[in-house]
Amino acid sequence: GQLTMAVVSTVADVYDAASAIGKDFELLIDRYGPDCVSGLMPKVIGVLEELESVTSQREDDARRLAELERCQERLDQERRARQSDRARHERELEQSEDLWRGEAKDLSDALARCQEENKRLLAAAASSASQKAELNDGTIAADRDGAARLQQMPDLQGMAKLKATIEAQRDEIRRLQRDLAQCQTDSEALQSQSDRLARANAEYRRRHSVSSRQAQRLLESQADLEARLAASDQALRLAAEAGTTAEGCADAATQTADQDASGVAGVSDSQTELKPSSPKTAAASKDSGQTHQSPEPALMTQEQLMERLRQDGKLVIDKSDPNRPRFTLCELRDVLTERNELKVRLIEVEEELVAYKQASEKAAAAAAAASAATVAPEDAPVQGPINREPDEKLFPQDVGSRIGIKHFFQGLLDRVQN
Repeated sequence: GQLTMAVVSTVADVYDAASAIGKDFELLIDRYGPDCVSGLMPKVIGVLEELESVTSQREDDARRLAELERCQERLDQERRARQSDRARHERELEQSEDLWRGEAKDLSDALARCQEENKRLLAAAASSASQKAELNDGTIAADRDGAARLQQMPDLQGMAKLKATIEAQRDEIRRLQRDLAQCQTDSEALQSQSDRLARANAEYRRRHSVSSRQAQRLLESQADLEARLAASDQALRLAAEAGTTAEGCADAATQTADQDASGVAGVSDSQTELKPSSPKTAAASKDSGQTHQSPEPALMTQEQLMERLRQDGKLVIDKSDPNRPRFTLCELRDVLTERNELKVRLIEVEEELVAYKQASEKAAAAAAAASAATVAPEDAPVQGPINREPDEKLFPQDVGSRIGIKHFFQGLLDRVQN
C-alpha cells in the first residue's frame, strides 16, 4: 500500500512499513535475485532508520508537550485559586470601608442636625434674653453658660461616636491583616513540616534497609552455627557410641585372656600329671582322647599366649567398624568446649536478631506514621519547575519495544551479502 506521513505517525507504524518493505524486497530477491536490490536496500534501511528516529523524537515531544500542558493547567488552577482568595479579601476590605463610610456619613448628618438644633436653641435663647432684660446680671450669665453647655454637648458626643467608629474599623482592618499573615505563616510551616517529614521518611527507609540486610546476615550466621552445632552433636554421639563399644570390647578381651591363661595352665598340669610312662598308658590316653572331645584345638602356643597377654587391658579396634572411636579424650574435650561456645554464640545471635527485628518494626511504624501525617497544603505556593523524570520511568512499556529497523532486514542482508 501507499505510505504517507499522515499514516506513519508512530514507531509501530514505521515498523509495520519496514515489515511490508522487507516482504517486497524478499519477493524481488526471489524473483530477480539479490543483485537487483543490493544498492537500494542500504538506502531504504537508512531512510527507515531516519524515519524511526524522527517518529520516536516526535512521540517524545508529544509526551513532553502533554506533560507540560498538564503542568500548565495545574499552575493555572493554582493561580486562579490565589486570585479568587485575593479578590475575596479585597471584597471584604471594600465592604468594611463602605460600612465605615456609611457610619461616618450618618454621624456627619447627626452632627449637622445637632448644629442646627443648637442654632435654633441659641436663637430661642437670644429672644428669651431680649424679653427678660429686667433680670439681673447673674441670671443672664447663668443663661449664657447653659447655652454654651448646650452648644458643646452635641458636638462632643458626635465626635466621640465618630472616633469610636473609626477605631473599630481600624481594629477590623488590623485583624484581617493579621489573619492573612497567619494564613501565610501556617502555609510556610506546613511546607517545612512536609519537607522535614519527607527527609525523615527517607532516613527511616534507609535504616530499615540496613536493618534488613543485617538481619539477613544474622539469619545466615544462625543457620551456619546451627549446622556446625548439629555436626558437633553428631560427632559427640558417634564418639560416645564408639567409647561404649570400645569398653565392651576391652572387657571381653580381658575375660578371654583370663580364661585362656587358666586353660593353658590346667592343660599343662594335666599333661605333666598324665604323661604316659608306657606305651599302654599312651594308648589308653589316645583312646580316651578319641572318646571325649579333644582339647588340643582350644590350646594356644607360647607365642600366641604371650601376644594375648600383651594385648590384655588394651583397646582393640576394627578399622572396618563404622562406629569405631575416632577421638582421644583431649579431642573430645575440645569438641565439647567448642560446642558450648557455639551454643553461647547462637544465643547471642538470636538476641541480636530479635533486637534488629524490633528496631526494624519500630522504623517501619515510624515511617508509616510519617507518611500518614504528611498532608500537603491546599494553597501551597509553587516552588519552581520540577525535574523531568526519565522516559524509562515514565513509560516502562516502551523500554525494549524499539527493536531496530535492521532487525527486519537482517535475513535479507545476509542473503544479499552471501
